[in-house]
Amino acid sequence: MSVFDLFSEILSTGTVKIASVIASDTKTITSQQEDTHKRSRDFASTYRSIEKELGVFKMKSELNLLDENATGSSTEDSDGNLDSVGTSNSKLFGLDEYKGPDSTATRNPWSSNGGPFTSGIKAKLKKMAEFDDIILKHSKNAKIDPMMVKIIALMESSGNPNTQASDADSRGLTQITPGNVGVNIPHPEKLYEPDYNIEMFMKCAEGKAAVAKSIGIATSVKNIAHLWNGYDVRGANNGAKYRDAFAEIYEGFGLSANNNYKTLQGIKADSSGSSGGTDGGKDPSGGKKMKIVIDKVETDFPEYKGKLKLKSYNGFNYNTSGSYPFGQCTFYVFNRMYQLNSKVDDYMGNGGFWGDSGRQKGFKVSSTPKVGTAMSIRPGDAGSSPLYGHVTVVEHINSDGSVLVSECNVRDPGSGRVSWRVINASVVSRASFIEGK
Repeated sequence: MSVFDLFSEILSTGTVKIASVIASDTKTITSQQEDTHKRSRDFASTYRSIEKELGVFKMKSELNLLDENATGSSTEDSDGNLDSVGTSNSKLFGLDEYKGPDSTATRNPWSSNGGPFTSGIKAKLKKMAEFDDIILKHSKNAKIDPMMVKIIALMESSGNPNTQASDADSRGLTQITPGNVGVNIPHPEKLYEPDYNIEMFMKCAEGKAAVAKSIGIATSVKNIAHLWNGYDVRGANNGAKYRDAFAEIYEGFGLSANNNYKTLQGIKADSSGSSGGTDGGKDPSGGKKMKIVIDKVETDFPEYKGKLKLKSYNGFNYNTSGSYPFGQCTFYVFNRMYQLNSKVDDYMGNGGFWGDSGRQKGFKVSSTPKVGTAMSIRPGDAGSSPLYGHVTVVEHINSDGSVLVSECNVRDPGSGRVSWRVINASVVSRASFIEGK
């Protein structure tokens, strides 16, 4: 072999080896780059998840909806995966907290085979979890029970925001039908967007609550659900099946479907039934002390000082069913009568109709005032609503036929403030007086 041939072979072999090394190193570098990019993407994804969970945690904290055992810190499971921040022990929307059936016992009257009204509940709850932050945000703004919203959305769309009913123009998570819900929907084309759908549902829920009040029934979560199905709750119809199925799921979280729809604490299984604050005080009979203003009678009516025989109102809420909205006249009278050991029913309707309702429920109703009775004032009398009337508690009877009453929702409406007023004899003569049991 000539020197030239030998040199050529060495050069050729070296080039191949060098090329091989370069290719190998390039492959290694490329692999490392891909791994770096993957780690970067994973980190970004994890960061976004943490950021989102922190936002939800903050929102829940502001709403006072976190379980007292929630730690608010991130943890790693046995696989090294990051768990949700601050929600591992929370009673909010958690599948682990649901103790109800996976299929409702209530049958679906519209189903050809008469199957369960709702089935696969646990999987649907898990699917619905992705909308929890949206529901919480709008629940905070509207002060509406988020669990009610979540379960209605579950029943209507199974958590699919693109759902549209085959026989109606019902759209999105909660199946809102534009033009048929009693409220204005400015952008019906956006109802397939979860955020907009839930925002509009809050308006719809308020509309259904107004309907409930107009027909004299409680604004409980189950009644709002019933009305959402488009049926008059006073009649016997298939809409009652929807209500009953809703109640099965709602109560699977250890809650009462009689909770008022404004009960934000409802999803913590807080039985106060009130959106008013409490200071933690407890009454032996089960009531909870509320942070409300209770006017002193002598401030406005000093002539009654020392004349009243009944003990003063203690500021406790005994309406554990949540049947009466916080701050309404009915809410106060129920609690005042309960305190006086003269209990009335949880479902007496609007204040102006307690006389008729009381008779139907077996209470003694009279046209003669008596200290300690509930005074039902006819709609429009004494400045009351021409639709709903008013109800008060008789605290003292005057010689001229007028009465001193304690009442709520007159001063600072909706705040729970208890005030005093003298009702003239003319109004008294048209009122009904209900004795508790």
